[in-house]
Amino acid sequence: MPPLVRFFTAIFFVTVGGCSSSDDSSASQLSAAEQACIDQGGWCQYGDGQCGASSDCMCRDSGPDDCSAFPFTAVCGCDGQVYDNVCLAWQHGADTLNTWNCSEPAGSTACGWVRCSAQTQACVEFWTDRPGPSSYQCQDVADCATCDCVELESGCTCSLVQGRPYIECHALL
Repeated sequence: MPPLVRFFTAIFFVTVGGCSSSDDSSASQLSAAEQACIDQGGWCQYGDGQCGASSDCMCRDSGPDDCSAFPFTAVCGCDGQVYDNVCLAWQHGADTLNTWNCSEPAGSTACGWVRCSAQTQACVEFWTDRPGPSSYQCQDVADCATCDCVELESGCTCSLVQGRPYIECHALL
């Protein structure tokens, strides 16, 4: 599998995750599967990006052990908390939304359903043969304020949006 397709596939898998039911919601709002998962000390991960509105609970015992390989890409957890990346949300037993329902983190800028550092990152929007963007992520660009100094993968273009580089990538999966 070509590296760019493998990358898009991994990003799609990571960003399609849904939400946690690990908050203190009343039991009447939880399905039997969700309640059983929580009663066993687990947390629910969904495949819908909507906190389980259209997907069943996949019970997880714990989150990943090491999140050091995950860059800053602020995400909104289904528990209403902002996490620096999806891995940290999972470590705290919260899955993530593909919409933004959390308060804005200071110094961030919108990038689809994630938030990037307004000072050092550019939004990367991935498009595939499916309708709508497939995923978003943040790319470090340091103090680069033009597209001339942004490293682009094949199939990606850069434009300036609100004075910062904005990257769009297109690939057929």
